[in-house]
Amino acid sequence: MRIKPLFGALFLPITLAACSHSANLTTTSSTSTSTTATGTSTSATSSPVATTTKPSIGRCTRGNLSAAKGSSQGAAGTIAAEITFTNVGTSTCTLDGYPGLQLLSSTGAALPTNVVRGGAAGASVTPSNIALVTNGKASFVLSFSDVPTGNQTTCPNSAQVEITPPNDFGYLTIPLVISPCDSGKINVSAVFAGTQIP
Repeated sequence: MRIKPLFGALFLPITLAACSHSANLTTTSSTSTSTTATGTSTSATSSPVATTTKPSIGRCTRGNLSAAKGSSQGAAGTIAAEITFTNVGTSTCTLDGYPGLQLLSSTGAALPTNVVRGGAAGASVTPSNIALVTNGKASFVLSFSDVPTGNQTTCPNSAQVEITPPNDFGYLTIPLVISPCDSGKINVSAVFAGTQIP
């Protein structure tokens, strides 16, 4: 009969200990929730970072360029000539890449023209972005063979040429007397700053 009171006394502390442990877990969870809310509030009040936008420089086009033939040289049937662009506009512009060409007769009729990018004699140039200030100059070199090939006895002789600046659709027409053989094959260099052929 005395065993029952002793069993009840042992059970009571165990029950109280379990309740106490559960209460501690609840308090920890509540603290964690409070910390998360504080972090969210800090993020919401952060100030945006100020940025500065630099004005962009437009590309050079037919409208703000002039073109002229510069120096030329030749050896062993290969002729090279330099064509120079000048910025005639009122602001800086950029040139980057290869020009286009179309040979014309004295009457303006199109002649066979096969432009090959790279391989121009005396001009090994990697395309790069060139900033051309007002009155600044940039050039490219064209080269060709004037030796007939196959059944050719003579090669077409041009009187002028249409030059399309890199990345443009308009063209400039200048006098240019050349006689490229091999179906009008002309190697052109990328545009570079200044001039190269002395």
